[in-house]
Amino acid sequence: MSQSRKIIKNFVWLSIAEFATKGISFFNNAYLARVILADGYGKINFAIATVTYFITFVTLGLNVIGAREVARNPERKVFFVNSIISIRLLLSFFANVGYFGFTWINNFSDSQTLILIIASFYILSSVFTIDWYYQGIEKMEVLAIRQFLIATLNFIGIVVFVHSPDDVVIAIVVMACSTLLNTLLLLIPYFRETCSFAFNFNFQQLIPIIKDAVPVSLSQLLLVFLSSSSIILIGILLPFAETKLGIYTAANKLMVLLFLPITVIQIVFYPYFSKADDLNERQKAYEKYITLNIIIGVFLSTFFFLFAKNAIELVYGKNYTDSVTLLKLMMLIVMMSYISQTAIHPLIAWKKEKKVLKIIFLAAVINLILNSILLLKLDIIGAVWANIATEIFLMFCFILIIRKNIQQYPFILISKILFIGLLSGFFAYQVLACTNSVLLSIITSLITYFFIILVVKIITIREIIGYLKR
Repeated sequence: MSQSRKIIKNFVWLSIAEFATKGISFFNNAYLARVILADGYGKINFAIATVTYFITFVTLGLNVIGAREVARNPERKVFFVNSIISIRLLLSFFANVGYFGFTWINNFSDSQTLILIIASFYILSSVFTIDWYYQGIEKMEVLAIRQFLIATLNFIGIVVFVHSPDDVVIAIVVMACSTLLNTLLLLIPYFRETCSFAFNFNFQQLIPIIKDAVPVSLSQLLLVFLSSSSIILIGILLPFAETKLGIYTAANKLMVLLFLPITVIQIVFYPYFSKADDLNERQKAYEKYITLNIIIGVFLSTFFFLFAKNAIELVYGKNYTDSVTLLKLMMLIVMMSYISQTAIHPLIAWKKEKKVLKIIFLAAVINLILNSILLLKLDIIGAVWANIATEIFLMFCFILIIRKNIQQYPFILISKILFIGLLSGFFAYQVLACTNSVLLSIITSLITYFFIILVVKIITIREIIGYLKR
């Protein structure tokens, strides 16, 4: 099968799964936020944001290293699975000690403490997760099925068992257990294929893997910090934090939803970046990769800026109207992320993880300082401005490093797509102002944007058909 056809196949599989999964999660979050209200919603999201730090310590960047090495050396796939699970099992002990220590020394409410304790099941799940293995061997359909099952079990459990604000503890039990169950189910096709598993505690074999993974792990930890630092700091620094967390995370959840295509595209392209050794191959792969990202990113950010109020009220109801302004500002982050965040996986595939680490470390320091200052001065909207400033720094740094590595950068392409996005947004706004019809405005935005994309030949129908035929 040709490279282009594999990319299309994997992209379709993951896109179907991601959109189905996020569609279910969309209704799940909408139902949960309405039922347990901002206070309970804030408690759950604080617990998930906290445990994610410790999960990153357990995963240690091994998912990225594992996928890269399995793609390059498929004959050693069993060795990498055995070794990575063994390393994670050892690290999980220290992660649990740190996590429960954090929970114990902080004076959280009894309900928040209980939710944090239940969320520790996510750490156990992270030990045995081998989604990176299926990414490396390019069996995206297995990942697709797993993602769909997690979302489905979550949704069924939440709808069946959560009916009032008093059921917030039940909600986190359902979420943690469904993730653990699906992690264990993912091992079944692996065992059927290889009929082999054994823990590997040979440190002479493990240490080289750990050395490769540490820079990636630190980068991932800092990315987790960047994505969740505002949530943690709101919970610690601000009065009435639980309700404010509910308002902030409502907007933040919708923003994170818009990163779905980044996730799909990165997973699909990562094996090809790993195999691209010469400059010409890297330029061709990155050109396809960034074009797809920018087309999607510009459309999503302009679309949800225009319809932020409708999105918030549709998903969460009128109790979350304070989230509308936050969501509008977050669209600046979304637009820049489709430039900055998409640079990380290609650079890691090209073994530039140390440079990635340095950039993200500086961004994390900037973000911490800005959040600490702006949260106290501007309340929760200060967190959004801090994240916007941080994303500007990341975008410029990653543009420079990508340009250095492939000796070019598509500034003109990005400018064209950005202009088209703003133009289609302007037309959609005018239609909304004249007709007061949200549906007609949405249709205008869709048709105008993609029609102009095709007319100016950012991508052509012939190219699309050509890819599908290969």
